[in-house]
Amino acid sequence: MTNYQGEIRDYGLAAPHGPDMTARHPSMAAPDFGMTTNEKQIFDYLLKPDDSYNEQGVYWADLPLWKRFQFVRKVDGE
Repeated sequence: MTNYQGEIRDYGLAAPHGPDMTARHPSMAAPDFGMTTNEKQIFDYLLKPDDSYNEQGVYWADLPLWKRFQFVRKVDGE
């Protein structure tokens, strides 16, 4: 049984700060974390496959509906 103290509730793990609304948090200011160019290319290849992101680096599901259809047709045709 969980022991509550007053109004304190356990909502599970919480981030140390909220979402990065300013894009100035260290992880977003330098998202490569000091990787070499070769290391970054390897991670990009693994984490951003060509069949999920377009040429501008936009995830296919984030594209407008018509561009999604175009992207899926292009990937299916390859």
